[in-house]
Amino acid sequence: MKIKYLLVYILITITIFIYGCSNTEKANKINNKKPVVITVKRKKKLKEIKYTPIKGSAKVGPDGHLYTIVVDGKFGFINRQGQVVIPPQYDSAQDFSEGLAEVCLNYGKPGERGIDKEKCGLIDKSGDIVVKFKYDDIGNVSEGFISVYLNNKWGYIDKTGKIIIKPEYNNYAGDFYEGFAGVCNEGKCGYVNKLGQAQIPFLYNDVRKFSEGFAAVRLNDKWGYINHNNEFVIKPFLDVNINAFPPGPFKNGLAYIESKGFIDKTGKIIIKGDYYDFFAGLAATKNCNYYINTKGKTILHLDKYGYSSNLYPGNSFLKGCSNYNDGLLMINYSNREKWGFINEHCQLIIKTNATAKHKDFPIPLGQEFSDGLTCIFIGGKWGFINKKGNIVIEPQFIFLSNADIFSQLIFKNNLAAVRTKDGYGYIDKTGKKIWWHLEN
Repeated sequence: MKIKYLLVYILITITIFIYGCSNTEKANKINNKKPVVITVKRKKKLKEIKYTPIKGSAKVGPDGHLYTIVVDGKFGFINRQGQVVIPPQYDSAQDFSEGLAEVCLNYGKPGERGIDKEKCGLIDKSGDIVVKFKYDDIGNVSEGFISVYLNNKWGYIDKTGKIIIKPEYNNYAGDFYEGFAGVCNEGKCGYVNKLGQAQIPFLYNDVRKFSEGFAAVRLNDKWGYINHNNEFVIKPFLDVNINAFPPGPFKNGLAYIESKGFIDKTGKIIIKGDYYDFFAGLAATKNCNYYINTKGKTILHLDKYGYSSNLYPGNSFLKGCSNYNDGLLMINYSNREKWGFINEHCQLIIKTNATAKHKDFPIPLGQEFSDGLTCIFIGGKWGFINKKGNIVIEPQFIFLSNADIFSQLIFKNNLAAVRTKDGYGYIDKTGKKIWWHLEN
């Protein structure tokens, strides 16, 4: 047995040495040498799960929205009126996007969890199966394409389920942006077009999405930016840092570089400083004391008024600032003990009794309003307030976990998924129960 383990160790060591010592090609050449790969045999997978869906009697409403429900561990969908359109029958389900939703079978069953048993497909809003249950994973819809994972490789299908780019990438297949999708195979990354052609060769160690004609790429230990023609428009300049985010995509002519600031399309630092990235046109300093616009001008000077947008006051481990959205910014005031909202003039227009010192919920407010409401934590329960600060739905809901879809406490398309100690379901903006499931 010791000899067997020694041989395995020697084989792995030689493999790492060969791969690690291979010369890196320049950005305008293709490396045709294939790295040494150790293949591990897997159990034979299911090719497809045959399934006839159960249809509901209700139809999608005039607004076209469907909402996920869960009953006894099975997922289905209801319409805006709370009527069941697609009865609970799937072991997992994602929200609908561009008329399609990913659903899976054999997901999480005792003793059957894993890619050898689970199979996923796509359904439309009538519950019809558009893509059969034969994939191990399914990605997002992007520019009419959907990434799919099959037999340890990624490829792409269209919205009818037709294979457009056969699964052949074993590391990664990203969404399409500007007609390009970043893909990685055997440790090297490049970009494919919608015909499956390697539009930009597999030269890089990492790639990011295209935005405004530029994409961040990593060559060896530095990041730079290329254009659609694989030309470096900003030569590799930024060292790889495992403790920092990669350089961001360009937005309105600027790209975020963590701890440095924002660069323009020549690579010049236009706004210097330690900020978070822009959100809704404003960027916060890491100490959450003020916000700047895309010209670098200070717009919200919070500490001048004794405010802070620090989401975790008094916590040295968790960091983050609230985002300015829809004309409002959530802040803490009164010696950082109370929470409220200010407008663009730093006027405190919403005061609340939510305390910033609760041990379980350091953020006792929703960070932003959705459908005109946000949640608030008072007296050990969650409720909802409007933009005037008035409580419109009394605190009565509980939080279970971030993974629980009925603990999100956010209104989307006029309904919110909520939970009480007795059950869970959807409510409208008056607090009326639209669909509810009682728990034993």
